[in-house]
Amino acid sequence: SYNDRLPNNVTAEGPFDVIASTGVFDHIDFDPLIAESLVGQLKQGGYLAFTFERKANEGEDRQVVYDMEADFVKLRPDYVKRTLEEAGLEVVHESDHIGYWFPRFAPMGMVIAQKPSV
Repeated sequence: SYNDRLPNNVTAEGPFDVIASTGVFDHIDFDPLIAESLVGQLKQGGYLAFTFERKANEGEDRQVVYDMEADFVKLRPDYVKRTLEEAGLEVVHESDHIGYWFPRFAPMGMVIAQKPSV
């Protein structure tokens, strides 16, 4: 799978107050297992914030686009929100914006979610 290319020797000691990422979930397949893993690394009341490439068309929640330079994963915003909520987070902010990487200008989304306090 696409995620098999991720390094398996990355370690960090949590839990964390904030986990932030930009430009990562455009290249790995964000799924419930990744969401649950991130939630497990957050402190109670902690935040997860990240950007992702939005999938504009209806149908599948996730789409891997193979490009000559890199592979991209496009995600439907409602899928991202649903996956985070099912993992136990509350989405506190969502936005759409024009992305980066001229001349492509990928349509990007951003989400901020909070792990509830006990």
